[in-house]
Amino acid sequence: MSEILADAHGRYTGTGRWADGKGDSHAYNVELELAPEGDYGIWLRFRHVFVEEKTPDVVMEIPMQATAPGIVTFEISGMPQGLGYFTQTALHFTLPVPHATVEVTHIFENGGCHVLGSSQKNSLGRYVMWEERLARS
Repeated sequence: MSEILADAHGRYTGTGRWADGKGDSHAYNVELELAPEGDYGIWLRFRHVFVEEKTPDVVMEIPMQATAPGIVTFEISGMPQGLGYFTQTALHFTLPVPHATVEVTHIFENGGCHVLGSSQKNSLGRYVMWEERLARS
C-alpha cells in the first residue's frame, strides 16, 4: 500500500451550508487538514464555525489507518469502529454515531476539496445534508 491521498495532504479553508428535512438551512466556515499518520494512515481534522446561528464550533480529529488497499478504519472515543474507503482523489467514511447514520465524502481535485455529507438525524431529530467548497490554503 502507498501513502493515502498523498497529493491531497495539506490545509483547506472555505464555506459550507447545511439544510434539513424541514427546510432550515445555514452557512458556516470550514477549516480542514489532511496529514499523513504513520506508514499507512492519515489524520483528518476539521473545524466548523457557525456564523448564522448560535451553535458551538464543531471540531473533530479522525485518525484513519489503511487496513487493506482502498479501505480505512478508525476509532473515536466512545464509538464503535468507523469504516471508509479511499481512492487517489476521494475519501468516504461512515461515522459510527449512536442512533444515526452519518456519511461523508471528500473529493480532492483542482487544488480544492468538495465535501458532501448527510446524517439521519441532527440535534433536532431531522435528516440533514451539507456541502462544503474548500480551497487549499
